[in-house]
Amino acid sequence: MRFPGVNDSFAAYEAFRSDSTTTKVVFPLIAKRKADGFATAAIIQNLDTVNSAAVKLTYYPSYQYITSGGSATPLVYLRTIAADSNLIHNHRLGDLGDGVSDMPDGWYGTLYVEPQNTGTARPIVGYAQLTNYLGAPGDTYMAHNAFALP
Repeated sequence: MRFPGVNDSFAAYEAFRSDSTTTKVVFPLIAKRKADGFATAAIIQNLDTVNSAAVKLTYYPSYQYITSGGSATPLVYLRTIAADSNLIHNHRLGDLGDGVSDMPDGWYGTLYVEPQNTGTARPIVGYAQLTNYLGAPGDTYMAHNAFALP
């Protein structure tokens, strides 16, 4: 999300569509502090400006992670995102920033975010940052929106 050739601090403008009505999103690739330095951050934004969003985050480990000795058990967290606010799980850190510390370094897989109760679902969007926490040279920052699900 840079403009190469301009300067290193010039970034593109990242934004969400504020009229989205989706209540479920998926982050297809999430990684926590892999040995090669790869890590992600997942940002989930509550688009409702009045009501909080009660969400369920399910981290599904990848097949490769499981077959290389990692746990096959999904990690599940229930969180509430205040109105017009966001939740960030920064997988570059030892603790994900909101008290989630049981995800081991080296974990990778997929994050699925859904409402805890479909009757009180709020519109959400998501944004993923894919980075290198070891400070490797070059352009190691990439980003994309989470995928909306029906």
